[in-house]
Amino acid sequence: MAKNLIISTLVLCTLASCSKVKKMEDLTQQMADTTSKMSVTTNIMNDTTANMYPQIRTKESEDTRSKKMKIILDDNVAFGEKIAAAAVYYQSFEFQFWTNNGTYDTVEVRDKLFLDAMNEFYKRICDIWDNIDPTEISPINTKQTKYNFDMAFYSMSLGMHFINHHQEHIHSTVGGFNKKSFYDLMTSALQKEARGIELTEYEHVALAGVNREISIELLKARYNMIIALAIKSSMESIDDATIGKKAKALLFKLSGGRVGAITLDSKFEQSNESTQRDVLEKLDGAQMTRDVLLSIDEDVELDKNLKSILDNVDTENSDKVENANLRRFMDHVKVLQSL
Repeated sequence: MAKNLIISTLVLCTLASCSKVKKMEDLTQQMADTTSKMSVTTNIMNDTTANMYPQIRTKESEDTRSKKMKIILDDNVAFGEKIAAAAVYYQSFEFQFWTNNGTYDTVEVRDKLFLDAMNEFYKRICDIWDNIDPTEISPINTKQTKYNFDMAFYSMSLGMHFINHHQEHIHSTVGGFNKKSFYDLMTSALQKEARGIELTEYEHVALAGVNREISIELLKARYNMIIALAIKSSMESIDDATIGKKAKALLFKLSGGRVGAITLDSKFEQSNESTQRDVLEKLDGAQMTRDVLLSIDEDVELDKNLKSILDNVDTENSDKVENANLRRFMDHVKVLQSL
Protein backbone atom coordinates (compact mmCIF):
# COMPACT_ATOMS: atom_id res chain seq x y z
CA MET A 1 0.00 0.00 0.00
CA ALA A 2 2.76 2.42 0.96
CA LYS A 3 4.63 1.44 -2.18
CA ASN A 4 1.63 2.23 -4.39
CA LEU A 5 1.23 5.60 -2.68
CA ILE A 6 4.85 6.52 -3.37
CA ILE A 7 4.51 5.58 -7.06
CA SER A 8 1.32 7.62 -7.41
CA THR A 9 3.00 10.62 -5.81
CA LEU A 10 5.95 10.37 -8.19
CA VAL A 11 3.65 10.21 -11.20
CA LEU A 12 1.75 13.28 -10.06
CA CYS A 13 5.00 15.20 -9.50
CA THR A 14 6.22 14.22 -12.94
CA LEU A 15 2.97 15.33 -14.56
CA ALA A 16 3.10 18.63 -12.67
CA SER A 17 6.70 19.24 -13.74
CA CYS A 18 5.82 18.52 -17.36
CA SER A 19 2.97 21.02 -17.11
CA LYS A 20 5.30 23.71 -15.74
CA VAL A 21 7.85 23.00 -18.48
CA LYS A 22 5.10 23.28 -21.08
CA LYS A 23 4.00 26.62 -19.60
CA MET A 24 7.59 27.87 -19.61
CA GLU A 25 7.98 26.83 -23.24
CA ASP A 26 4.74 28.63 -24.14
CA LEU A 27 5.82 31.74 -22.22
CA THR A 28 9.24 31.72 -23.88
CA GLN A 29 7.61 31.47 -27.29
CA GLN A 30 5.25 34.33 -26.43
CA MET A 31 8.19 36.46 -25.35
CA ALA A 32 10.01 35.63 -28.56
CA ASP A 33 6.96 36.58 -30.60
CA THR A 34 6.63 39.83 -28.64
CA THR A 35 10.32 40.63 -29.15
CA SER A 36 9.96 39.96 -32.85
CA LYS A 37 6.94 42.24 -33.05
CA MET A 38 8.80 44.93 -31.08
CA SER A 39 11.72 44.64 -33.50
CA VAL A 40 9.38 45.12 -36.43
CA THR A 41 7.75 48.07 -34.67
CA THR A 42 11.16 49.60 -33.92
CA ASN A 43 12.21 49.23 -37.55
CA ILE A 44 8.98 50.87 -38.65
CA MET A 45 9.54 53.70 -36.16
CA ASN A 46 13.11 54.13 -37.39
CA ASP A 47 11.92 54.26 -40.99
CA THR A 48 9.23 56.75 -40.03
CA THR A 49 11.75 58.93 -38.17
CA ALA A 50 14.15 58.73 -41.11
CA ASN A 51 11.39 59.95 -43.39
CA MET A 52 10.01 62.58 -41.02
CA TYR A 53 13.30 64.26 -40.09
CA PRO A 54 14.18 65.48 -43.60
CA GLN A 55 10.58 66.63 -44.11
CA ILE A 56 10.54 68.56 -40.83
CA ARG A 57 14.04 69.93 -41.50
CA THR A 58 13.00 71.18 -44.93
CA LYS A 59 9.88 72.89 -43.63
CA GLU A 60 11.49 74.48 -40.57
CA SER A 61 14.51 75.81 -42.44
CA GLU A 62 12.33 77.19 -45.24
CA ASP A 63 10.02 78.91 -42.74
CA THR A 64 13.00 80.52 -41.01
CA ARG A 65 14.41 81.85 -44.27
CA SER A 66 11.05 83.27 -45.31
CA LYS A 67 10.68 85.10 -41.99
CA LYS A 68 14.19 86.52 -42.18
CA MET A 69 13.79 87.65 -45.78
CA LYS A 70 10.69 89.61 -44.79
CA ILE A 71 12.80 91.43 -42.20
CA ILE A 72 15.53 92.13 -44.75
CA LEU A 73 13.02 93.63 -47.19
CA ASP A 74 11.06 95.60 -44.58
CA ASP A 75 11.68 99.35 -44.94
CA ASN A 76 10.78 99.83 -41.27
CA VAL A 77 13.73 97.69 -40.16
CA ALA A 78 17.10 99.34 -39.49
CA PHE A 79 20.33 98.16 -41.08
CA GLY A 80 21.67 96.36 -38.01
CA GLU A 81 18.60 94.16 -37.79
CA LYS A 82 18.80 93.47 -41.52
CA ILE A 83 22.40 92.25 -41.09
CA ALA A 84 21.35 89.96 -38.22
CA ALA A 85 18.45 88.59 -40.26
CA ALA A 86 20.73 87.93 -43.24
CA ALA A 87 23.15 85.97 -41.05
CA VAL A 88 20.32 83.71 -39.85
CA TYR A 89 18.96 83.43 -43.39
CA TYR A 90 22.23 81.95 -44.68
CA GLN A 91 22.59 79.68 -41.66
CA SER A 92 19.10 78.30 -42.31
CA PHE A 93 19.82 76.76 -45.69
CA GLU A 94 19.10 73.05 -45.42
CA PHE A 95 22.64 72.04 -46.39
CA GLN A 96 23.73 73.59 -43.08
CA PHE A 97 21.78 70.79 -41.28
CA TRP A 98 23.09 67.89 -43.37
CA THR A 99 24.18 65.04 -41.08
CA ASN A 100 26.45 62.84 -43.24
CA ASN A 101 24.74 59.77 -41.74
CA GLY A 102 25.11 57.70 -44.90
CA THR A 103 21.39 56.82 -45.11
CA TYR A 104 19.11 59.72 -46.03
CA ASP A 105 21.99 62.24 -45.89
CA THR A 106 24.47 61.06 -48.50
CA VAL A 107 26.99 63.12 -50.47
CA GLU A 108 24.54 63.11 -53.38
CA VAL A 109 21.84 64.55 -51.13
CA ARG A 110 24.20 67.31 -49.98
CA ASP A 111 24.82 68.32 -53.59
CA LYS A 112 21.07 68.50 -54.13
CA LEU A 113 20.74 70.70 -51.05
CA PHE A 114 23.45 72.99 -52.47
CA LEU A 115 21.43 73.16 -55.69
CA ASP A 116 18.25 73.99 -53.78
CA ALA A 117 20.06 76.77 -51.94
CA MET A 118 21.44 78.29 -55.13
CA ASN A 119 18.11 78.18 -56.94
CA GLU A 120 16.25 79.77 -54.05
CA PHE A 121 18.83 82.45 -53.36
CA TYR A 122 19.08 83.84 -56.88
CA LYS A 123 15.31 83.86 -57.25
CA ARG A 124 14.82 85.72 -53.97
CA ILE A 125 17.60 88.27 -54.40
CA CYS A 126 16.17 89.34 -57.75
CA ASP A 127 13.52 91.21 -55.74
CA ILE A 128 16.36 93.32 -54.36
CA TRP A 129 18.49 93.43 -57.50
CA ASP A 130 15.67 94.85 -59.62
CA ASN A 131 15.37 97.82 -57.24
CA ILE A 132 19.01 98.94 -57.01
CA ASP A 133 21.72 100.42 -59.20
CA PRO A 134 24.95 98.69 -58.08
CA THR A 135 27.01 101.57 -59.49
CA GLU A 136 25.17 104.12 -57.33
CA ILE A 137 24.83 102.40 -53.95
CA SER A 138 27.04 103.62 -51.10
CA PRO A 139 27.73 102.11 -47.67
CA ILE A 140 27.31 105.53 -46.06
CA ASN A 141 23.64 105.69 -47.06
CA THR A 142 22.14 103.59 -44.28
CA LYS A 143 18.70 105.19 -43.80
CA GLN A 144 16.47 102.23 -44.53
CA THR A 145 13.40 104.31 -45.36
CA LYS A 146 15.23 106.00 -48.25
CA TYR A 147 17.77 103.34 -49.20
CA ASN A 148 15.91 100.19 -48.14
CA PHE A 149 16.85 97.96 -51.06
CA ASP A 150 20.45 99.21 -51.02
CA MET A 151 20.71 98.23 -47.35
CA ALA A 152 19.02 94.90 -48.08
CA PHE A 153 21.65 94.17 -50.74
CA TYR A 154 24.48 95.14 -48.41
CA SER A 155 23.07 92.97 -45.61
CA MET A 156 22.88 89.99 -47.97
CA SER A 157 26.49 90.58 -48.96
CA LEU A 158 27.65 90.59 -45.34
CA GLY A 159 25.98 87.39 -44.12
CA MET A 160 27.19 84.96 -46.78
CA HIS A 161 30.11 83.51 -44.83
CA PHE A 162 28.17 82.28 -41.79
CA ILE A 163 28.21 78.56 -40.99
CA ASN A 164 25.54 77.11 -38.70
CA HIS A 165 26.79 75.63 -35.43
CA HIS A 166 25.05 72.36 -36.39
CA GLN A 167 27.35 71.97 -39.39
CA GLU A 168 30.31 72.83 -37.15
CA HIS A 169 29.22 70.11 -34.69
CA ILE A 170 28.70 67.42 -37.33
CA HIS A 171 32.05 68.30 -38.88
CA SER A 172 33.87 67.88 -35.55
CA THR A 173 32.00 64.74 -34.38
CA VAL A 174 31.22 62.84 -37.59
CA GLY A 175 33.62 64.42 -40.07
CA GLY A 176 34.30 63.17 -43.56
CA PHE A 177 33.44 66.41 -45.36
CA ASN A 178 34.51 70.03 -45.74
CA LYS A 179 32.44 72.76 -44.11
CA LYS A 180 30.69 75.01 -46.60
CA SER A 181 29.09 78.43 -46.36
CA PHE A 182 27.07 80.07 -49.13
CA TYR A 183 30.07 82.37 -49.64
CA ASP A 184 32.23 79.28 -50.28
CA LEU A 185 29.79 77.90 -52.84
CA MET A 186 29.50 81.18 -54.74
CA THR A 187 33.18 82.16 -54.77
CA SER A 188 34.23 78.62 -55.67
CA ALA A 189 31.99 78.76 -58.74
CA LEU A 190 33.50 82.08 -59.84
CA GLN A 191 37.08 80.92 -59.31
CA LYS A 192 36.56 77.54 -61.00
CA GLU A 193 35.10 79.30 -64.02
CA ALA A 194 38.13 81.62 -64.18
CA ARG A 195 40.48 78.62 -64.08
CA GLY A 196 38.55 76.62 -66.65
CA ILE A 197 37.61 73.89 -64.18
CA GLU A 198 34.43 71.88 -64.78
CA LEU A 199 31.51 73.17 -62.72
CA THR A 200 28.94 71.24 -60.71
CA GLU A 201 25.25 71.66 -61.39
CA TYR A 202 24.77 74.01 -58.46
CA GLU A 203 27.80 76.09 -59.46
CA HIS A 204 26.31 76.61 -62.91
CA VAL A 205 23.32 78.27 -61.23
CA ALA A 206 25.56 80.91 -59.64
CA LEU A 207 26.95 81.88 -63.04
CA ALA A 208 23.87 81.61 -65.24
CA GLY A 209 22.65 84.82 -66.87
CA VAL A 210 22.34 87.78 -64.50
CA ASN A 211 23.29 85.56 -61.54
CA ARG A 212 26.97 85.95 -62.35
CA GLU A 213 26.70 89.74 -62.29
CA ILE A 214 24.78 89.59 -59.02
CA SER A 215 27.48 87.36 -57.50
CA ILE A 216 30.25 89.78 -58.45
CA GLU A 217 28.35 92.86 -57.27
CA LEU A 218 27.61 91.15 -53.96
CA LEU A 219 31.35 90.68 -53.43
CA LYS A 220 32.04 94.32 -54.33
CA ALA A 221 29.31 95.48 -51.95
CA ARG A 222 30.68 93.18 -49.25
CA TYR A 223 34.18 94.64 -49.67
CA ASN A 224 33.02 98.23 -49.29
CA MET A 225 30.57 97.63 -46.45
CA ILE A 226 33.10 95.66 -44.37
CA ILE A 227 35.53 98.57 -44.69
CA ALA A 228 32.75 101.00 -43.78
CA LEU A 229 32.03 99.02 -40.61
CA ALA A 230 35.75 98.93 -39.77
CA ILE A 231 35.92 102.72 -40.19
CA LYS A 232 32.88 103.17 -37.99
CA SER A 233 34.63 101.31 -35.17
CA SER A 234 38.04 102.93 -35.63
CA MET A 235 37.33 106.57 -36.54
CA GLU A 236 35.51 109.41 -34.87
CA SER A 237 31.90 109.93 -35.91
CA ILE A 238 31.11 112.79 -38.27
CA ASP A 239 28.67 113.96 -35.58
CA ASP A 240 31.64 114.46 -33.24
CA ALA A 241 33.79 116.24 -35.81
CA THR A 242 34.47 119.96 -35.77
CA ILE A 243 32.26 122.39 -37.68
CA GLY A 244 35.04 122.87 -40.22
CA LYS A 245 35.31 119.13 -40.86
CA LYS A 246 31.54 118.83 -41.18
CA ALA A 247 31.48 121.65 -43.73
CA LYS A 248 34.22 120.05 -45.83
CA ALA A 249 32.48 116.67 -45.64
CA LEU A 250 29.17 118.18 -46.77
CA LEU A 251 30.89 119.93 -49.64
CA PHE A 252 32.56 116.68 -50.65
CA LYS A 253 29.25 114.84 -50.68
CA LEU A 254 27.31 117.56 -52.53
CA SER A 255 30.01 117.93 -55.19
CA GLY A 256 30.31 114.21 -55.73
CA GLY A 257 33.85 114.24 -54.38
CA ARG A 258 35.16 116.98 -56.65
CA VAL A 259 35.87 119.41 -53.80
CA GLY A 260 36.08 119.14 -50.05
CA ALA A 261 37.12 116.07 -48.05
CA ILE A 262 35.97 113.78 -45.28
CA THR A 263 38.54 114.02 -42.52
CA LEU A 264 38.01 112.00 -39.35
CA ASP A 265 40.45 111.39 -36.52
CA SER A 266 41.47 107.81 -35.80
CA LYS A 267 40.46 106.42 -32.44
CA PHE A 268 41.95 102.98 -33.06
CA GLU A 269 44.92 103.47 -30.76
CA GLN A 270 42.65 104.50 -27.88
CA SER A 271 40.33 101.51 -28.38
CA ASN A 272 40.45 98.43 -26.17
CA GLU A 273 41.93 95.11 -27.32
CA SER A 274 38.55 93.63 -28.28
CA THR A 275 37.65 96.58 -30.52
CA GLN A 276 41.05 96.52 -32.18
CA ARG A 277 40.71 92.80 -32.90
CA ASP A 278 37.26 93.35 -34.37
CA VAL A 279 38.49 96.13 -36.67
CA LEU A 280 41.48 94.09 -37.84
CA GLU A 281 39.29 91.04 -38.53
CA LYS A 282 37.02 93.20 -40.67
CA LEU A 283 39.94 94.65 -42.61
CA ASP A 284 41.39 91.17 -43.10
CA GLY A 285 37.99 89.98 -44.35
CA ALA A 286 37.74 92.88 -46.77
CA GLN A 287 41.18 92.07 -48.17
CA MET A 288 40.19 88.41 -48.61
CA THR A 289 37.11 89.48 -50.57
CA ARG A 290 39.20 91.76 -52.78
CA ASP A 291 41.62 88.90 -53.39
CA VAL A 292 38.75 86.74 -54.64
CA LEU A 293 37.67 89.49 -57.06
CA LEU A 294 41.21 89.97 -58.32
CA SER A 295 41.55 86.20 -58.84
CA ILE A 296 38.69 86.35 -61.35
CA ASP A 297 40.05 89.50 -63.04
CA GLU A 298 37.46 91.75 -61.45
CA ASP A 299 38.73 94.99 -59.98
CA VAL A 300 36.88 96.64 -57.14
CA GLU A 301 36.73 100.34 -56.47
CA LEU A 302 36.69 101.66 -52.94
CA ASP A 303 33.68 103.90 -52.31
CA LYS A 304 34.84 107.50 -52.81
CA ASN A 305 33.52 108.55 -49.38
CA LEU A 306 35.47 105.78 -47.66
CA LYS A 307 38.51 106.56 -49.80
CA SER A 308 38.43 110.21 -48.70
CA ILE A 309 38.28 109.21 -45.04
CA LEU A 310 41.20 106.78 -45.36
CA ASP A 311 43.30 109.11 -47.53
CA ASN A 312 43.24 111.64 -44.70
CA VAL A 313 44.55 109.24 -42.05
CA ASP A 314 48.16 110.06 -41.14
CA THR A 315 50.34 107.00 -41.75
CA GLU A 316 53.65 108.83 -42.21
CA ASN A 317 55.34 107.34 -39.15
CA SER A 318 53.65 103.94 -39.24
CA ASP A 319 57.00 102.14 -39.60
CA LYS A 320 58.03 103.44 -36.18
CA VAL A 321 54.90 102.21 -34.40
CA GLU A 322 55.70 99.58 -31.77
CA ASN A 323 52.16 98.39 -30.99
CA ALA A 324 51.51 95.35 -33.20
CA ASN A 325 47.78 95.99 -33.61
CA LEU A 326 48.28 99.64 -34.50
CA ARG A 327 50.99 98.72 -36.98
CA ARG A 328 48.68 96.20 -38.68
CA PHE A 329 45.93 98.81 -38.79
CA MET A 330 48.25 101.35 -40.39
CA ASP A 331 49.43 98.77 -42.93
CA HIS A 332 45.85 98.12 -43.97
CA VAL A 333 45.17 101.85 -44.27
CA LYS A 334 48.28 102.36 -46.44
CA VAL A 335 47.16 99.60 -48.80
CA LEU A 336 43.72 101.18 -49.11
CA GLN A 337 45.28 104.61 -49.67
CA SER A 338 47.32 103.20 -52.53
CA LEU A 339 44.29 101.95 -54.45
